[in-house]
Amino acid sequence: MDNSNQVIEGEEKCLSQKLSQLSTLEDDREQTKTFPTINESKRSPPSSSTSTVISTVSKKIKFNHDYQQENNSDDDIVEEIVPNYLLINNPHFQQLFHALSSTTANSLTIEDIQEIALLLRQITILNLQRSLWNIYLQSGIGKLETDSHQSIISNESVFLWPSEVKSTLSMKNKKQQQQNELITINHDTCLKHVNKMLDQCMNNLIDYEKKLNNKKCRLNNLFTLQIKDELMQYIEQQEIRMVRIEIESKIAIVKYDYQDHLIEWEYNQLIPNTYQLQSWKNLIQFKQEKEKSKYEVTLLKQRRLYHHLPAPLKSLQLPLLSTLSIDTIHDLKIRDHLMNRYRKMNEETKSEMMTLYIHIAEAKMNENLIKFNENISQMRSNQQWTQSMMNIIERRFKNIDERFEYLYQLKVRALEPKNKTLSDRKI
Repeated sequence: MDNSNQVIEGEEKCLSQKLSQLSTLEDDREQTKTFPTINESKRSPPSSSTSTVISTVSKKIKFNHDYQQENNSDDDIVEEIVPNYLLINNPHFQQLFHALSSTTANSLTIEDIQEIALLLRQITILNLQRSLWNIYLQSGIGKLETDSHQSIISNESVFLWPSEVKSTLSMKNKKQQQQNELITINHDTCLKHVNKMLDQCMNNLIDYEKKLNNKKCRLNNLFTLQIKDELMQYIEQQEIRMVRIEIESKIAIVKYDYQDHLIEWEYNQLIPNTYQLQSWKNLIQFKQEKEKSKYEVTLLKQRRLYHHLPAPLKSLQLPLLSTLSIDTIHDLKIRDHLMNRYRKMNEETKSEMMTLYIHIAEAKMNENLIKFNENISQMRSNQQWTQSMMNIIERRFKNIDERFEYLYQLKVRALEPKNKTLSDRKI
């Protein structure tokens, strides 16, 4: 594998993890994990008061590995569980219900509100998932529109199945090795798998929309547009915001990969020699490393601004001798004073470590900048490059710039606090 690909794949592999880490720092510690499926198995079990609603709304459905982040295959059946923020005993959900009840003056029960909220959530997530699988399909069959899709290249030349599709099939193969039912990963199997997932999303959407319409009919005019809007705002803030960011990042990666594929195809049509091919790979690698390190510095500074520390710092606790525990001091005044000093030292250490992280990242950024500039100077002084090659290289650089900038902006959005708290909202 080329080093340039390793840089990009490393960046993309970390993206979901970083977004997940960022989401766990939201003010509401009880919200579901980032990018949850409709049936995330690690959520808290529903309380007895929600069992009726779950039996009404819940449906056994299939999910692919990409969204479950588990080792289940497409054919595994998983049962959904209510996310924490929609549990009836969740204080934020109760606050929302009381606010709606005091304003709308209707007889909707909290169970009604919960059932509707669950259906709205499921429909929203499925629509987002379907948009991603549509992009996968367009990339795989050469129908994805990009800036480079000019008349120079025919659609038949640019089939590119995203790595997430192939990795899903590879995971399925690992489970079927003992049964000797391995799948050949090629265009046909990728196409079949993606179409299967799209059909599955659509069937589930139809089912949930039907359930929602039936619920509306049973409630007559009690379920108003105002209630729907408030529920959607609540779901968006508690969970969908992070789901949307991660879906957007995955879609962007597919589009930028496709654009890169087109540009590389065009470069290869110029029949570059061995030197030109190797130099092309080196330049792309150095450019990617330069941009990656630049945005790592900027993101660390944004983390400091929003008080979102990296995981190692977030969990950092300065050690205390087991024989000198502050909790064993009986004088409350002295104990509080010492505990405050300890907490202050702990926070100061975290702040100093964050500054050190930034300085390390800046040093790496400067090294990568020097390395890139040196290679650019060598390229421009070399007479082996045609003007057409130079133009294509510039376009490839531009795509790298846009890729890192867009993904960085998504990470910053994930860092930002929620727009409104429940107490700020006017119902």
